[in-house]
Amino acid sequence: MINLFPEAQFAAHAQMQQAVSAPATAIHETFDHALSTGSGWYAVTEAANAAATS
Repeated sequence: MINLFPEAQFAAHAQMQQAVSAPATAIHETFDHALSTGSGWYAVTEAANAAATS
């Protein structure tokens, strides 16, 4: 009986980890995309400002 309790805890923890992992991955991908897009727009704006002030 003593050995069953930790096994059940580990199984529950694994299920929770899997349940949290997918949404966390989606959030990370969305955040990464936002940063990439933002850096692209920043570079375009910097280039336009440099051209306008030259």
